[in-house]
Amino acid sequence: MDFDDTPAEVAFRARARAWLEEHVAPEYRAESGADELADVDRATYGAECRAWQRRLFDGGWAGLA
Repeated sequence: MDFDDTPAEVAFRARARAWLEEHVAPEYRAESGADELADVDRATYGAECRAWQRRLFDGGWAGLA
């Protein structure tokens, strides 16, 4: 079984990482941790989630959760 990425998979990962780097706010990146989001109220969080889904759609990505 071959677990190495194909050239197409390498290109896809690079494109996805570049898009995320450009569009994900620093406070939502894994290295910042979820503790910083504890103070966000539900209405604000819901609005931010909908805005994120819109950015994914506009960028040609699907965001299933």
